[in-house]
Amino acid sequence: PGGGRKPVYSSKLTHLKITHYHSLSNRKIKGIVHTFQNIIHLDFEGSTDCTDKVLKLIAESYPNLEYLNISNLRGEFWPKNDIGLTAIANSCYKLEWCYNISKKTVNQLNPDIHVEDFVETLTPSDLIGVVSSG
Repeated sequence: PGGGRKPVYSSKLTHLKITHYHSLSNRKIKGIVHTFQNIIHLDFEGSTDCTDKVLKLIAESYPNLEYLNISNLRGEFWPKNDIGLTAIANSCYKLEWCYNISKKTVNQLNPDIHVEDFVETLTPSDLIGVVSSG
C-alpha cells in the first residue's frame, strides 16, 4: 500500500555517502546540509559538479568534517575550485582525509591531511609548441 519507502531523516546522522547520483544538484546539497548538520564523513564521489559554491557551503556547514570524497565528479577540477577547497581547509580543521585535490590547494591545507590518488601534472611552458612538433 503506497508503493515506496519513506525517507528517514535523523539529525544525529554523522556519515553520508551519495555516490554516482547524477541528479545531485546545488539545491539538493543545500537541503542536505540544512537537514543533516552533524556530518563528519561526506562522500559525494561521482555525484555532482563540485563548484566553489558547493565547496564553500560544505566548509561553512561542516566545521567538524573529518573525511571528504569529491572524486570522479561529473565536472573537472579547474583552478577556480581551489578557492572552495581553500575554504574547506580554513574551516574544517579536523579534516584528515580529502580525496582528489590539486597540488596548489594541498600546499594550503593542514599537513596532516592524507591525499589519495594525487597526480601532479607537469605542463611545459610552451605546451602548444610541444604538441604541434610531436
